[in-house]
Amino acid sequence: MKKHLRLILEILMGLLLAGAVTVAYWSYSGKSHVMGELTEASEGMEEAQQELNKTAKELKEAQEKVAELSAKVETMDEPPQEIEIQDGESLEEIKARMSSLKPKKPTISADMLNTANTYDDKVALIRMIVSDDSTRVAGVLKNMIQS
Repeated sequence: MKKHLRLILEILMGLLLAGAVTVAYWSYSGKSHVMGELTEASEGMEEAQQELNKTAKELKEAQEKVAELSAKVETMDEPPQEIEIQDGESLEEIKARMSSLKPKKPTISADMLNTANTYDDKVALIRMIVSDDSTRVAGVLKNMIQS
């Protein structure tokens, strides 16, 4: 009877040992899995931070460009305050000098078409095109609708 009891106890202890090893393995593999996910998340966070820095830099450059262009627009909209008329100058000469002082309309270059990345840039470019030559835009749209 003692032999059977001892055998049962040894089997029970072996099963408990196997169970403890299994739990330890699950714990270790779970930690490894969590560490892997944590590493991936930290790498993703670093990439997101780099993208954020890049976007912030682009935003700053765009704001500087907007400030520069708005300053140009303000100076373009202002008519000349005074024009000096020189002795013996004819009306045609004064008109020619005044027309040379008027700001010219901005032209749309191919570079502007290629660099309009954001939606707002594209909308501003389309507005410039329409204000520059609305009849041509209307003709293009009419041809698009007809075909």
